[in-house]
Parts: sequence; structure tokens; C-alpha cells
Amino acid sequence: MPGLLDSSAPGQGYLSTRNILFFCAALLLAMLPAVPASPAFGAMAFMLPVLLLSSWIMSRGALEGITLERTHSPRVFEDDLVDVHLKVGQTAGLSQYLVLVEDQFSASLSIHRRCLIPMMSPDWTAKLRYSKEAERHRGLYLVGPARLWAADPMGTFYRTSDADCVTRLTVYPHAVPLGDYVLLSPHVRSGPGMENRDRIGQGEEILSVRPYQSGDPWTRIHWRTSVRRRELHIMELDTHVQTEVALYLDLTRSGRFGTGAEATTETAIGCATSLLTQASSLRHRTSMTLVRDSVENFPAGAGIAQLHLLLDRLALVNFEGELDFWESVAGPASLLPRGSRAVFISPVSTTSPGEACELIQNLGLRGVAVDVILMDDSNLARIWRNQPPPAADADVRLLGLKIAMRRAGARVLVLQRGESAEQLMPEGADEAPQSFSIS
Repeated sequence: MPGLLDSSAPGQGYLSTRNILFFCAALLLAMLPAVPASPAFGAMAFMLPVLLLSSWIMSRGALEGITLERTHSPRVFEDDLVDVHLKVGQTAGLSQYLVLVEDQFSASLSIHRRCLIPMMSPDWTAKLRYSKEAERHRGLYLVGPARLWAADPMGTFYRTSDADCVTRLTVYPHAVPLGDYVLLSPHVRSGPGMENRDRIGQGEEILSVRPYQSGDPWTRIHWRTSVRRRELHIMELDTHVQTEVALYLDLTRSGRFGTGAEATTETAIGCATSLLTQASSLRHRTSMTLVRDSVENFPAGAGIAQLHLLLDRLALVNFEGELDFWESVAGPASLLPRGSRAVFISPVSTTSPGEACELIQNLGLRGVAVDVILMDDSNLARIWRNQPPPAADADVRLLGLKIAMRRAGARVLVLQRGESAEQLMPEGADEAPQSFSIS
């Protein structure tokens, strides 16, 4: 039997059905000369073909009434373990012997998984479990179909059948570690898309009471304090500003440098995964814009459903198109509400200082905070002819780009890949821009 007999196809292995039949036939021929001299040898020679015939008849009904169900988590991150549960049941027919379940797990490099059930009877249920690591690249994979094998009690004859049970598994991209980088300010409380920052506005909660100044609205006079102190005093009220974390990713062909997992597009997707999970854990609203051959925009939303929607798209997205990233995101970013934070993820070589700084300044005037994550591509291969070659003064250009963006009002983070990976460090709003290294 394949699997039990260390064989992968019928007829292979030392204990295959063909070899067993040849052995029994040879034994029967060797016993025939002794039949006239001994009735016992005659009975044994007669029982041997009877046993083989009965085993063959019993194997004809193998796998009748067998059902299989598979359950597992529908989503998992790269390199995570997936627990797969198989439920094998028998609804009718005779007892089954040596039932082997061979499952296909395509999200792993070793796709086969075999589990043995020694015996099954009608109305029995066997629960099997195995764990596999989703070590392949992000994407959508199918688990199954499963192949069932069953043999007679002697293990001479067997039957095979394919169970029509296929399930889907979405492998999310690997999250790029960002160290102690905090997406939102520490004084921003977690909430469903609301930034509860103590700032002066038109809210309902009184933050403080101060003396009246020329130009203050009369509607905010605090009469009780004014009467007690015999001087007009004004209430300073809080305000709630909608907080939306908006991500903008450069996934164009011209913005892809390097190959494999170190490509800039893969790094951008990994950064977005980290930021989305961080924002979702704080229950903030998130939106995402992908620039490829067209601008693909996902409106803002909150909750686990929004997180799954965005990560499902990142698991399947690919790079394509020749659009200008900073020109393409200017329109969607201009619609962000006050109090939002825009995060732009782009390679250094395709970042135009003029367009980027102008967009950062315009967003700052509208009350939108800006983070720019630059991916240093100076050590990565160019894969398209129209991509600019690495400049001799790449470090000087990167430093100038960081300073210009910082003066425009953005927090600048640089992701670099080097021989020695350093721990990512946070950058405060009032600190100089820093360069990060990732392993």
C-alpha cells in the first residue's frame, strides 16, 4: 500500500500487491507436489487462494461511505504555522482498514502530509490534525484535494479515491519590523477613528477657564467664574478631530528595484502590513492607495473587516504601470480630513524633492501630519532600462532629500539593507531624521 509500504504509486515497493501475489503463487506451486502425500498440505494449498479471494472481495467495498472535511484558519502571515484539522467519517458500508489520508498543502514547499487510520467502522469519526508552515510567498493558495487509500485486513489489495475537498488559504505578506516607530503620537488615545487630543475647539468638555481677551466669542463666557472673580472669563473647550491613517504605496514598474523579497515593492508591502496592523490595534480608521498602472484607492474604514480587506489586497497585488507616484497621490491626499496622518512609501531614486515637498507643505497647512518612508535602493539592482543608475553621490542626495522633507514638515524614515542589520530606532517629531536598517 503506498505510504505504508514506502512507495508512491501502485506496484512499487518490496511489499506491493504484485509481489505478494507472485510470492503466494510460488508458494502454492511449491506445495502442489506434496498434496497427494499429505491431506494437510492440500488443505493449506486450498486455503491460500481462498484467503486471497476473500481479501480481494473485501477490498472492492473499500472507501464506500467515507467523507472528509477540512478546517483551518483562512488567513495567515508568511512563515506562520497553520493548524489543519481533518474530520474523516464513515456513513455506510463495511469496516475500513488501513485508511491513509494524503493531503495537499501547497503553501509549503513540502506539500504532502500523510495520516494513517488503522480501522474505521460505520458511524465512526476520526479527527486528524497536522501543522504546516506557510513558507511560500504571499498570495492565495488551495489546500487539497485529499487522496484516500484503504486496504483489506491483510493489506494485500487497496483502493484509492480523491476527496473533493478544497479550501482556500490567503498568505499575508511578511510585516517589515519598524522597531519603536510609533505611527501616531503617544497622546492620541485609541478609538474608532477619533483623535482625542487636548486642543482648543468647539467640543463639549471644558479644558480650562481663562480671562476674556478681545475677539473671544461671547457664547463661551463662563458666567459662574466671571461673577465669582468679577471679571469676564472664557471657557476653552476641547475638540474631536477625525484621525485617519492613509497609506500611499509606490508599486509601479519604475519604482521596483531589486529582486525577490528584497525588492522595494515587497519592502513597501511589508511596511504597509506593519502600519495597518499597528493602526488596527488602536482601532483607528485606515485607508490605502496603490499606485500602479492606475490609482487604486480603498476608502477609510475601521475594524477587523477593514484590516482583512486591505491585507487581502496586499497579498495579491503586483507591480505594474509607469505612473508618477507623487503626482498621482496628490489628488487623493488632498481629500484627507484635518487630523489625519498620511504615510508615503516610495524608493529614493523615484522621489522628486520638488513635488514631494510641495505636497507635504500643502498637507501641513490643512492640518494633516505626514510621514515619508524612503527605501534606499542604492545597493539594489536596476531591472528596467529606463530606471536611473545609482548616483555616485547617493548618500549626499539622500541626506539632502531628508533635510528638505523634514523642513517641509514631514517625519522622514529611511529603510536600508546592509551587511550588518541595526535595530530600528524611533524618530520623534522634533528630532533629526534617521536612517534605519532592516534584516
